[in-house]
Amino acid sequence: MKIIAWFLCLTALVAGAFAGDIRMEVRVYYSNADQLYRDMGELFGRLDVCTVQQAKTGEYYLVINATRDELERIKARGFRTEITYDDIADKFWEMAGTRDRQILRSFGYFYTYWEVRDTLQYLAGLYPGISRYYSAGNSYQGLSMIAFKISDNPLVDEGEPAVCINGASHAREPMGTYLCVDFIKYLLSNYGTDSTITWLVNNREIYFIPVMNPDGYRYNSDSGGSTANWRKNRRVVQSPNVGIDLNRNYGYKWGYDNYGSSSNPSSETYRGPSRFSEPETQVARDYFLPKKIRTQMDYHSYGPYNLCVWGYSGSAEPIPDSIMQWEILDSMRAKDGFPANATGPIYRVLYAANGGSCEWEVKDTLHNGVQKFMTYAYSIETDQNDFWDGVSNMTTITDNINQCRPVNYYFTRIAGVFFDNLKKTVADTVLGNMTGQLDPNETSHIWFSLKNRAVHPLDSAYNVNAQLVSLDSQVTVQSASATFPVIRRNSTGNNSGSRFIIYCSPNAIPGTIKRLRLVMTFKDDTCTITQALVCSLVVGSSPVAVNEQRSANPARLMLSIVNNPASGSVRFDASPAPSPQAVLEIYDAAGMMVASVTGRRLVWNGTSRGGLPVQSGVYFYRYRDYAGQSKGKFVFVR
Repeated sequence: MKIIAWFLCLTALVAGAFAGDIRMEVRVYYSNADQLYRDMGELFGRLDVCTVQQAKTGEYYLVINATRDELERIKARGFRTEITYDDIADKFWEMAGTRDRQILRSFGYFYTYWEVRDTLQYLAGLYPGISRYYSAGNSYQGLSMIAFKISDNPLVDEGEPAVCINGASHAREPMGTYLCVDFIKYLLSNYGTDSTITWLVNNREIYFIPVMNPDGYRYNSDSGGSTANWRKNRRVVQSPNVGIDLNRNYGYKWGYDNYGSSSNPSSETYRGPSRFSEPETQVARDYFLPKKIRTQMDYHSYGPYNLCVWGYSGSAEPIPDSIMQWEILDSMRAKDGFPANATGPIYRVLYAANGGSCEWEVKDTLHNGVQKFMTYAYSIETDQNDFWDGVSNMTTITDNINQCRPVNYYFTRIAGVFFDNLKKTVADTVLGNMTGQLDPNETSHIWFSLKNRAVHPLDSAYNVNAQLVSLDSQVTVQSASATFPVIRRNSTGNNSGSRFIIYCSPNAIPGTIKRLRLVMTFKDDTCTITQALVCSLVVGSSPVAVNEQRSANPARLMLSIVNNPASGSVRFDASPAPSPQAVLEIYDAAGMMVASVTGRRLVWNGTSRGGLPVQSGVYFYRYRDYAGQSKGKFVFVR
């Protein structure tokens, strides 16, 4: 009986709220952003803008939830408008597929606040070794801002590279919350079976706040989805006005103008009385400040859009590290498939918005004398036709998962040093037969190049040491250790100056594939990290390799060193006698040619091709004449 009474009361309240001030869904057409802001004036800052779209004619339009009074004021400014729904509740019933008032009690396929809590508590209990459920702090109404951490030591701050993914800063945008929970499940369920995910969990600190606005989110989920359609938090400002737009309440460029936020408490973009005035943004600020979060994804609805700073202005300030920012945006677009013209700075691609979370996360600002760590922060406006699109249609949710999970995965990888694009070079000019491939019964140098995908300047790889391991019995690693130079963020490095030596068995069949594992150990900020990469090597076609101490054809060509070890100069004797076309090349231990001698007199004076004295050490030679070639090594002492 109590449940029936509660339901009837709720129905009456919701119906009464809509009867007094019915909101329509309206399209407002415009040619470009400059014309929009010029003609709309500060009224724009008060509008409840849902998204921005482009018509087939090339004209842009806002999708807004508007009262009749707001619509008339927009039309008075000369804008062409189109009402798509006379009552936004009709749109919800259409998506839900029913007008049954019982739908008020359901959040559909989306998670309610309580389901987020219960699901993440369950997952933390199921995977206690790599996850932690806890509270980042409390909302205005005392609800927990649920936080979730995934790492191999989730209870310890190890200082590992960090990434953060969050959603539902605006209460009516549950898709972002769903995407957070989805990626949590994906990481946890694949740990220990997927090698890359296992490595990421072991070497990252991955943070989630799925519901940044608990009070508003609960208000929607507990009172019936879009029939509440609440955006802001639930602070009582002054009767009858309730709520502050949390994504206009952050510290950087708060209140920059009245286009990107509103000073009017009745507005959907009301920025609050001061920067960080709200408990929720204070919790976010204090949660992020002590962490070195490299990459952050802030999910919103709806678009589809890939967005970066700035939102407060289109020209007042250059995009920091703009080349890298655009590379990240291009990578996002390649993974989620969003349009090119829907990718870029918030102000230009979407609309003006100041006091947003991404601005503060990116910009170094001071809070109580503490300088904020610069985070590469982005926002995705998810691919939907409405905030509640998906409430009864799992296909919409699945499509968004397929678009956004690869972006989350990408943001986790680039949040610190992550090596990929491994390429090998078989350098057999000194030890081998100069075919450029590893042949049966051949000894060769080999070196590798690879790219550090990290985006933050902090995440260069230092003190890089590598070990090479053969995964095939027919390939032996004779010199297994090497060093790499410092590999800066988003750059490529190689060990051509410190090469490995490998040998291929004479029994290896040409054309077969052999696998090698390169184990990299390096310093990333304060952490020592190890990453293993596997590459394939195809055995070449030469049946017999050249012995470095003998000629390719002993019966026809021999070369001997008169003084080995040598000091001052090195003299070689050849049999048969050298022709005028004979060439003697000298290589250092890294395989780099340092000098060459031509003609009948085979003497090297211990200087480089530039005429500078070389250092003492082991050197290799390659001698070629009409009779064939010969290779060997010697010691030179200065």
